[in-house]
Amino acid sequence: MIVKICGLMSPLDAIYSNMAGPDMVGFVFHEGSRRFITKERASEISSMLGDITRVGVFVREDPGFIRDMVDSGLIDMVQIHDASDRSYVRRVVDAAGVPVIQAFIINGREDLDLAVSCEADHIMLDAGMGSGRRIDTEILQDVPVPYILSGGLDPSNVLEAVRTLGPAGVDVSSGVETDGAKDPTKMTSFVYAARGNFEPLLEHHRCDAKGV
Repeated sequence: MIVKICGLMSPLDAIYSNMAGPDMVGFVFHEGSRRFITKERASEISSMLGDITRVGVFVREDPGFIRDMVDSGLIDMVQIHDASDRSYVRRVVDAAGVPVIQAFIINGREDLDLAVSCEADHIMLDAGMGSGRRIDTEILQDVPVPYILSGGLDPSNVLEAVRTLGPAGVDVSSGVETDGAKDPTKMTSFVYAARGNFEPLLEHHRCDAKGV
């Protein structure tokens, strides 16, 4: 089970992440988010992280800028949101040079159909970027490709979600916060609960039209 904690904003968050031991952490480079972080601040936090994959989160960002962030050594993976233009997604995938996660807001089966035919390396199924809402689990029955589950997860419900839906990974942000700040106890509890006795399942996956 791959576990990602998104929205790191302070050096303390790096310390907490090292304690909790997720597989991935996310830096949000979108100014419209309350978790927006500058490149300089992210670099300071990144330098404090141990062996954790660093994911840059972008919303409609220029592919060249994304590549510059990769080339700087700041991030190891890219996550893109609100990218309905397939040609844009292809440009990001071609430019990034590292695995790309495409996040989809899932409100119905038609959204899921778009997700499984994506151009990215991995897909994330979300209820809304950082909203804390949960996806209707009925929609996620029998998803034909590996995916990362996001939206409304916290230490109290993540294990049930893993057992019920069988995602390849889980992503959390507000679910491990207290009063808008990362909470070390919640972070550690989330990682522990998510993993249970499961082994990492998410392998490099390039979606195609058939979702395989």
